[in-house]
Amino acid sequence: VRRPGAWNSEFLAHNWGIEKETAERTLRATTQRGVRSFDGQEVGVQRRFPTGDRHLQYRRLNHAMYHDTLFSTIASTRKNKCSHVYATDFCWSKNFPLKSKGDAHHTLDELFHRYGVPTRLLSDDAKELTQGEFARKARQAQCLIDMTDPYSPWQNQAETEVRELKRLSGRWMVKKRSPKKLWDYCLELCSEVRSNTAHNVYQLKGQVPETLMTGE
Repeated sequence: VRRPGAWNSEFLAHNWGIEKETAERTLRATTQRGVRSFDGQEVGVQRRFPTGDRHLQYRRLNHAMYHDTLFSTIASTRKNKCSHVYATDFCWSKNFPLKSKGDAHHTLDELFHRYGVPTRLLSDDAKELTQGEFARKARQAQCLIDMTDPYSPWQNQAETEVRELKRLSGRWMVKKRSPKKLWDYCLELCSEVRSNTAHNVYQLKGQVPETLMTGE
């Protein structure tokens, strides 16, 4: 955000000893989050700045994420009845099993801590994903919440990933004769396998989704 008191190209060029044009390109290519300005002319501090710095604690991801909640009719051995899925359009996904859909906001803490903050989060208009504690945590991390158009599930890539995860986990559990109460473990494993498989997707350019997401 550009506003009075924020860094400008002249100030950056003078401090770093670089050309003004180079400084302008640098400012366009970088972010300025949590800027605090104080002119130093006043005697004593007359204004107290907010101390929230959640948006500076996490790495920033250059990818948008889709997310949705998958439900099961059988409670798992860990008492989970649903799983929250985060996915991208290049087949990266992560499952976070939950006891109820109202706990979805807890998955944000783990997602931001383990991977980082995406450019935006897209979902349907479910209240637990667009309001309340979920929206508060996303706002603190400066992560934009966006919604797909009503009655347009094909716009949410997480819907596609949920379908693929269901197919894969169903085949594996039947093949291995796994108890149905272990469905949440199987979903997590399927996400890990798909995230580390080199799919025939243009964005991957021969890499696996985990590499594109984390650089590792």
